[in-house]
Amino acid sequence: MYVISILAIIIVTLLIINLPLVQYIYDLPSLIMLILICIPLLISAGLIKDFNNAFGIAFGRKKDAGLNELKRAAEALTLTIKTLMCGGILIFLMSMITILHTLSTPQSLGPKLSIAIISLIYAFIFSLLLLPLRSILNIRIIEHEAYDVRECENNDIKEYEDYDIKEPENNDIREYNDNDIKEPENNDIRKPENKD
Repeated sequence: MYVISILAIIIVTLLIINLPLVQYIYDLPSLIMLILICIPLLISAGLIKDFNNAFGIAFGRKKDAGLNELKRAAEALTLTIKTLMCGGILIFLMSMITILHTLSTPQSLGPKLSIAIISLIYAFIFSLLLLPLRSILNIRIIEHEAYDVRECENNDIKEYEDYDIKEPENNDIREYNDNDIKEPENNDIRKPENKD
């Protein structure tokens, strides 16, 4: 299914842009800058290994992942998606600043503006590719938590079956009514003493 979503993104991108214009959406410096923003943030958060594990878990190569490992992998993907979006916007704004400084040459405005927009396109494309992986991990987390709840319930039932719990008989239960509650007598109530 993941391959189908990747193919759908590629086909939609190619349909939106004419095939000869594909050369205009290729900008290696924008791509490198996005990668150079994402990787250090993943390393500083301590999630670079979990980002790598997310692919193995999502594609089924790692079936025995625990709940903690699943949550860390999902968090790594969430951080990467957010970093890609923020990085794309940051690169776009920095490119816009350089474009605004060179407004004196209007013939270069078009190519520079397209390069600025490409960083946003890259950020959106990579985010779209990572969203299905994050959904797969979230579904695995939900399934894992539901399995843990069922296991706990089954273990609790087995533990309680070991005990011999008897239901109380009717004569063991005493009902209280208003007559059983005694009012304190006058001599039981102490009045505060006057120290004057």
